[in-house]
Amino acid sequence: CAAATDDCGAEECTNTDGSFVCGALVDECSTNVDNCDATNAVCTDTAGSFTCACSAGWGTADNGVTCTNVDECTTSIANCDTADATNAVCTDTAGSFTCACNAGLETSDSGVTCTNIDECSTNVDNCDATNAVCTDTAGSFTCACSTGFTSADSGVTCTEESTRSTLTASTTLEGMTLAAFEAGETRFKTEIAKLMTGKTMADVTITGKVAFDDLC
Repeated sequence: CAAATDDCGAEECTNTDGSFVCGALVDECSTNVDNCDATNAVCTDTAGSFTCACSAGWGTADNGVTCTNVDECTTSIANCDTADATNAVCTDTAGSFTCACNAGLETSDSGVTCTNIDECSTNVDNCDATNAVCTDTAGSFTCACSTGFTSADSGVTCTEESTRSTLTASTTLEGMTLAAFEAGETRFKTEIAKLMTGKTMADVTITGKVAFDDLC
């Protein structure tokens, strides 16, 4: 325009990068004559024209005329905690995504980093409070009944094991007497020793042909 090499004639000449335009400039964006995606794109006025740019989280194949949602979760754009596949779940949303730590994990940055919750030290476990030991694991915990206790629900409830033993004459001691024991009868001594380990005579019930008095 300044070099007077344009062909605008009486029309206003406006210089552009590498060229020029004739006539009064129109701001297509502010006058809404652009064809950018009305919801998900930004219109930028230029000398004699305009450009469209999709907003973050949106992609385009036609320079912002149409913008479509980008699935950050399946395209690996999301920054959810993926150090372990079990740490967080990514959920795609319109133009964005969310991260949620899985059960047993906590976060202070919306799921970008998930850290283990120690259910045992924070007392959120459901182990038997008196007779079980809680062990923290990654994202969870386990319960184990203390020695002498048993459980039918993985340590949530522990009950004391029976310590009373029964000598049954029909299975191991039938026909044996104190005389046989004193004479070194191997089977009699083995069974008695096995059942009496850590116990007193009050813990033992004897039935059949072997009398209680034979052991005293």
